[in-house]
Amino acid sequence: LLLSIPLEGGRSQHRPLKEVRIANRYSWQDNHWKALTSCYNRSPWFGHYREGLEALYQTRFDYLCDWDLACLKWVQDSLGLGQDIGTTKAWFQRYNPEEYEDCRRGGESGNAKQLAGLPQRRYPQVFEERTGFLSGLSILDLLFCMGPEAVDYLRDAHN
Repeated sequence: LLLSIPLEGGRSQHRPLKEVRIANRYSWQDNHWKALTSCYNRSPWFGHYREGLEALYQTRFDYLCDWDLACLKWVQDSLGLGQDIGTTKAWFQRYNPEEYEDCRRGGESGNAKQLAGLPQRRYPQVFEERTGFLSGLSILDLLFCMGPEAVDYLRDAHN
């Protein structure tokens, strides 16, 4: 399923990300949560992550950036990663690499396009017997199927 978040003003906005508002008049969070529960309730690790993820889906976010940062923090905590996540106060063409890791466009050290082209190691998926292995689904698929081993899977795939 492709789960998307409705935005005030649509998808093609020419404004800073911090100003992009979520259209909360739609029940997108309930729909997403029902879809995730329906698809992954029987996966090996869904119960382990359920409470924290459900709390995230029950929290109202007015801005897409706030939702994105909360999701990133949840994933980071779920994977047991301890990096600080922050935002800058101003946009610059280049940031001092001694101060920041620039993650725009996938970052210098891990370009998203390069990672997308890598062969994916298989892991057991919920619907694999019907659909075959589907690579690149989402971090949620990996977490719900692999649990704490997901971080090792990602490290191995990146090396």
